[in-house]
Amino acid sequence: MFKYTPLYANGKEPVIEEQDVYRIEIPYIPTLQGSDIDTTQKTTQKILEQIKLNPYISREEVAEVCGVTTDGIKYNIR
Repeated sequence: MFKYTPLYANGKEPVIEEQDVYRIEIPYIPTLQGSDIDTTQKTTQKILEQIKLNPYISREEVAEVCGVTTDGIKYNIR
């Protein structure tokens, strides 16, 4: 864990706590690559446009217009 976690967690190391039981916390840093970043930016722009057109639009309506899931909308808004 100490060898590979920094490679996938942007240099952060796992935290190990020893009490009655072991607790291991492994940091997770999601990464987007190339076309994923472009797609995410385009989706975010579509979402913003829909909200500007109708500030009362529901997440489900935005998802339908943008062609993504409601979870995808939630992810992009966050």
